[in-house]
Amino acid sequence: MVLLNSRFRSFRMVTLLVFSAVVVGCADVESPVTSAKSEKASPATSESQSDEGTDVASLNLEEPSEMVEDSSELLIGDPAPMIAISKWINGEPVTAYVPEKVYVVEFWATWCGPCLKSMPHIASLQAEYGDRVTFVGVTAEDDATVTKFMTNLAGQGDKTWSDVLTYRIATDDDGKTNTIFMNASGQAGIPCAFIVGKTGNIEWIGHPMEIDGPLKQIVEGSWDSALAKKTALETKALNKAFIIVGPKLDEAMAAGDVAGAIVLLDEMLKQFPGNSTLLKTRFKIAMQVPLFDEANKSAKMMADVAGEDVRILDDVAWMLATATDKPGLDLELALSTIQRAVELTKEQDISVLETIARVHSRIGNVAEAIAFQTKAVDASTDADQKQRLAVGLEKYKSAAEKTDAAKGSDE
Repeated sequence: MVLLNSRFRSFRMVTLLVFSAVVVGCADVESPVTSAKSEKASPATSESQSDEGTDVASLNLEEPSEMVEDSSELLIGDPAPMIAISKWINGEPVTAYVPEKVYVVEFWATWCGPCLKSMPHIASLQAEYGDRVTFVGVTAEDDATVTKFMTNLAGQGDKTWSDVLTYRIATDDDGKTNTIFMNASGQAGIPCAFIVGKTGNIEWIGHPMEIDGPLKQIVEGSWDSALAKKTALETKALNKAFIIVGPKLDEAMAAGDVAGAIVLLDEMLKQFPGNSTLLKTRFKIAMQVPLFDEANKSAKMMADVAGEDVRILDDVAWMLATATDKPGLDLELALSTIQRAVELTKEQDISVLETIARVHSRIGNVAEAIAFQTKAVDASTDADQKQRLAVGLEKYKSAAEKTDAAKGSDE
């Protein structure tokens, strides 16, 4: 995701990278190739820990009895504003949200690398859903720039972007659509997508590569709008709380006081118990030393509150399996957690298959790693994804061959 403003520039880079790894979508540990979180950030580490603890009492974190909506902002559950378009570069104009039909408004730019990576996926979803979902890609760039861009090669043989982007592409009318969607909802970067549900309300906001699950549920009518709104409000409250805690956390990390930083996060967890964003950040900070006991504690807390949330279960197992090659992390927890995800997805989720393969590889179960990675390769229909998964499969096979050769020499 490309940031569009500098709301958090006052924080030191060490803290920004750790927290934004969760909020924005980058990660300081290797991410599954199927995940939208494919960019990697490497938070700076300190060589020593400070003897001085962090003054938690000075935080003054307010503990609201309930989350209060801000009526001046666009929230999940609110009626979707109508897009204002300067020119329709591709596809027929959309002049109203038709009841019982789903719309996706995606914000992008020709210069945004992550946008260009995700847009072919949006095109594939348009082909999959047909008339049931209308996808509209909106950019704030001028008409001439976008028109020229559409004639450029898209990196898929001799196909141009006009060939690849088979959904509606439009230019914003003097930034009006960006203002009423992106600015109004507090979104800081692109690509960003908004799903407008069958009632004309905003149902989901997020990265286009993470849209598949919510979109499917919204189209089918199984989406929990109330839960989505509650989650969005909690995220908003968390972001506000982090503005207070961020500088303190930054000071602790800059001083090498990892233990103090963890205490700060534990204070936030009292206000937001079980919040996966905070627990991921806690895990990542603990691994800066590393403090394996604290990292394992963070992962266990995430697993305990995950329930049937496959994405969180997947995240927990992947973090434990990939954060380090050294012993210390709870790989048995990683295995039990990802096995739950495998059961829930009936071995149909590529990311989950890849993760369980990695966990088995770390434990030493090479045959199982090969079996699950093979399933992931076979299930993938994206050429680039399949190739990356195949590279992992070859590594597991190579490891198995070396193990067999070593056994043979011993005999």
